[in-house]
Order: sequence, then C-alpha cells, then structure tokens
Amino acid sequence: MKVAVLVCVILTLFQVSCRRLNYVAEDFICMKKLGIEESYLNDRVGDNFLLTTGDDQFNDFVVCWVKEMGLVDENMQIIPSELKSYILKHQFNLFKKNDYPNKDEVAERVSKSCLNTEPGKNDGDTMVNIFNCVMTQMGAL
Repeated sequence: MKVAVLVCVILTLFQVSCRRLNYVAEDFICMKKLGIEESYLNDRVGDNFLLTTGDDQFNDFVVCWVKEMGLVDENMQIIPSELKSYILKHQFNLFKKNDYPNKDEVAERVSKSCLNTEPGKNDGDTMVNIFNCVMTQMGAL
C-alpha cells in the first residue's frame, strides 16, 4: 500500500513537472501580473491542452498572455502572421510532432481556419475559442 501511494505521489509530481516544461516566459509574466498560481493554470488545461471556457479569471490570463506573446493588435484582433509563427514555433513541439511534414502549410491552414472561430462573449472567451480550435486541429494531426 505504501508503495502504491509513493508511486502515485511521484507520478503526480512528474505530471506537474512535465506540464511546467510547456510554460513560456509570457505565462510567468501574466501569472505574476494577475497573482495566479501554476496550479490554477494546470487545472484549466485539459486533455489535449484544451482550455477551460467561461472562467473570467482565466480569460483575463489569456488576454494578458496573447498581448505578451504579441499575437494581437491594439484592437485585440489576432495578427494572422503571428498566429502562424506561434503554431510553427510552439505547437508542433507541444504535440511532439517536430518531424511532421509540410509544417508551414499546416500552420497556415490551421491559423486561417481558427481565425474564423465563433467569437465569445468577450475578448478572453474569443481567444480561448481560437486556441481551442488550434489545439483541436494540431492534436488531430
């Protein structure tokens, strides 16, 4: 029984450590600005990296994050070339598809497709919807 508990504790710690590897500097900047803990973010990222919807505090984090990443203009509109660049730089690695063929074409297709995502009730909801579209399409490759 003690061994089983120890294994569960180790696996839990390992899972958190693995997730942390996916954070970028901008995540930590927004965590600090908004007083958000890593555990809060971990709880809002589900299977296949889908983001929680309808959570105002998380939406605030996402808005901060897209601004810090330089993915939006001053009107909170996604900059298409920046979204494509983000997909190329981060998403293939996140989904362990670094050797995927035609990455540029895939990033172009995914970014164009997801820019047509249904807007949410506010900027945060809209950004979550767009990134859930990206995650869904990248996860399906």
